[in-house]
Amino acid sequence: MEKRLPSTVYINGKKQASKRPTRVFLVKGSALHFRIAIRSRLDALSRMRYPALNDLGISSQIDALINDSNACIAMVLELKNGITKLSKDQVAGLRISHDRLKDSVNSHHHRISKIDPRTLDELNLLLGECSFFIDHYRDICTAIWNGQSLPNRPVDRDLKQKFLNAVIDFQDKNCTEKFPAHRDICEAIGISPLRFSARRYRDWKAQWINNTFHLLRQPKKVKAVAISTSNAGP
Repeated sequence: MEKRLPSTVYINGKKQASKRPTRVFLVKGSALHFRIAIRSRLDALSRMRYPALNDLGISSQIDALINDSNACIAMVLELKNGITKLSKDQVAGLRISHDRLKDSVNSHHHRISKIDPRTLDELNLLLGECSFFIDHYRDICTAIWNGQSLPNRPVDRDLKQKFLNAVIDFQDKNCTEKFPAHRDICEAIGISPLRFSARRYRDWKAQWINNTFHLLRQPKKVKAVAISTSNAGP
């Protein structure tokens, strides 16, 4: 039986400090919500399976997403003393399945809509529930609790926003997903390479690729080696 969220407790008329829910408790709650949500979506989709979806390869991708979702949920619900690296990797794998199905749905948007608009709606709801779980899981893992110290060297948020804008502008103008070179970034944001080091550039590029760029506190063990050569700048 799942625990309830802690409530205010009074002893001898005095308010007692409430026990802060653990990260494990919060991600388990998120996993339970996700399990209920995907069951509802799967029930609806099971009544809308059409041969044309098999031809588009979407049915197999739905099955893969559901299998990966159930594996994530099972692993999260078995967590005890902390959030493990294995569970984080499992959720990262779920993101891959999510993105594959999303790309297929977007590519065949019109054909699916002609088959049955309800199917398209249910697919988008399934993708939305999956994305919400992944993002919520990540946010819980990297949240800063009340009373917890901030990073010793807070990041320059204004400079980071300029970096973000410069990368987006470069990729839009060049129709590419590659990153501009370090020297080009420095020129675009108007800063000397001495003040914006190559190391900081690599760190922020890694954060971008790992979808942690927006976080105030970066998760541990996110390395720049995660960058694939296809995304490396010139």
